[in-house]
Amino acid sequence: MKDSIKRLKVMGVIFMAVSILGASACGSKQNDAEAQAKNMLDEKYNESFLIKEYLGKQPTDNYYTVSAYSEKYPTLLFEAEVGSDGSYISDEYVSRRVCAKIENQVAENISGISGSFFIKAGASNKTIDSSNADMSVEEFVEQKTGVRFAIYFVYSPENTDLENFYDSLAQAFHGMDCLDGNLCFYITNNVTVKQVTDYLAINAKVDSGFDKLLNKATCITLPIENGSLTTTKEEYIIMVGDIQ
Repeated sequence: MKDSIKRLKVMGVIFMAVSILGASACGSKQNDAEAQAKNMLDEKYNESFLIKEYLGKQPTDNYYTVSAYSEKYPTLLFEAEVGSDGSYISDEYVSRRVCAKIENQVAENISGISGSFFIKAGASNKTIDSSNADMSVEEFVEQKTGVRFAIYFVYSPENTDLENFYDSLAQAFHGMDCLDGNLCFYITNNVTVKQVTDYLAINAKVDSGFDKLLNKATCITLPIENGSLTTTKEEYIIMVGDIQ
């Protein structure tokens, strides 16, 4: 009986030691991957990057994914896919910079509205074979033929008179004639606007977590072609009339 207990104790110690060594090896590999991704981003864009999170590698994949940001633009979080052998890197940095330009322009165009809001833009194809992170929206569209954008506009109005808000929305994309896609217009409250803002400050993508935060919001999708809404004011009024 005593010998059995001793054997169990020895086996337990061995198991713990193996587990610790395994965790240490995994941690070392992860640190190596993060360092590799940082070096490749630094070299590609001639900037200094920081890796926010190692997002993992599937057993059958020959690449891994990280989320990262440039020290010059710490609020612009993006994802990068890196070949495990360091042979390539495919990232969303240029796209994120371009989308930030769209977000800033839209915010400027509608700066006179009342209420709180949050804007997030995303391209249908987020990777591009270029290290020119300073490219304009127009240059990006020229190089990414057929690219479309989703503009997520999360809004908490000060009043419920949404019918007269159309003119503000129609001006949102002034100066961006190359823009095609959809405006996803969410009508919600101040608390949810704050939650969405905080969520996308630490997450690179609009995903199921974003959808969950807005599951009680009302969403209207308005198509955009050549920087203009294709939905007429009359059609918009009918849409918002159904939700007020």
